[in-house]
Amino acid sequence: MKISLCTVCMNRAHHVKQTLKKNIIDNEDYADTEFIILDYNSKDDLEDYVRTNLTEYINSKKLTYYKCNTHQYFNRTHSRNIAFKMATGEIICNVDADNFTGKGFAAYLNELFTQNQHCFYYANDRSDVIGRIAVSRSSFYKIGGFDERMVYYGFEDSDFIHRLMKSGLKAGIINNKQYLAALSHSNKDRIANEYVVNNYYKILISYKTYSSSIIIILFKNNIFFEGILENRLNLNLDKPDLTSKSLQYDYGIQGNKWIKGTWSLLDTSLIFYYETNFIKTLIQNNEFNYKQKGENTLYQEVSNKVLIEEALFFYSQLTNRIVFENNLASKSYKVNNNGFGKDVVYKNFNSEPINI
Repeated sequence: MKISLCTVCMNRAHHVKQTLKKNIIDNEDYADTEFIILDYNSKDDLEDYVRTNLTEYINSKKLTYYKCNTHQYFNRTHSRNIAFKMATGEIICNVDADNFTGKGFAAYLNELFTQNQHCFYYANDRSDVIGRIAVSRSSFYKIGGFDERMVYYGFEDSDFIHRLMKSGLKAGIINNKQYLAALSHSNKDRIANEYVVNNYYKILISYKTYSSSIIIILFKNNIFFEGILENRLNLNLDKPDLTSKSLQYDYGIQGNKWIKGTWSLLDTSLIFYYETNFIKTLIQNNEFNYKQKGENTLYQEVSNKVLIEEALFFYSQLTNRIVFENNLASKSYKVNNNGFGKDVVYKNFNSEPINI
């Protein structure tokens, strides 16, 4: 079978420089392998690196370089859909920019799919390789690709996996350690190119109980999202369990839905306009504290950089998780009914646009 190994990248040239050429060399034993790299409008030297160092592989048609020029922020689902659509293999596998395939990975995939063509395979080892999912081209199209309503980080892989299973495929695990190496990096790096990180204005927290707090995230475009953050491990207890160590998946938003509205700044006060026509005003008491007008409710602005990163990472993951959980409850496995991976790309530094 022809194997397509697909990598999408935005401003991760420092990772690609360490992984891509090595991955190509490590799979030279399997002739019918192609590598697809999608440059999702990177602003670093990714294009120059590929042009300078990997032209021999482009000329031999082992590697194909595509570029989109329009995107300001990274979108995992959309970019992966583009790369998968541009792949020509019978089997398509995502390989994140920080991942090493290991020697003979393409041949290994061919062996797996030859043994059972009614399966798909994914890595379930650790977060750095959780995006390693191999699927037949026909199954990718059957379920409508990655769900493009998931515009942030997290759960897009889990959703893809569960919809493949819902479509009737069996899940196989890539558990051979030699194929699961990756470069380590922080959660900050994972979402560095996303809209959330680059456009938030303030994050406000108001304590309610030991298991719940109001969180409001304000964005520079004067949109806000509000929810009641719940620690679900402690939610039904009479007193907090101080011995438990909550994981990010033990937290959620009440009702599993963000409340959306617009905000404005009047002198030092923040005014929130809800879609229900309710208006809330927070009057600033000091640099980091606000009091709700007409009530005693106090809000604290999150100022610690680590806590801000954690809050934005949580918002990113939870927003995707809500879509994932809705898909789990749905009887359908197909998404993106109006199409997916639509864009204009340029192939191998050619100036002629390709509409997909």
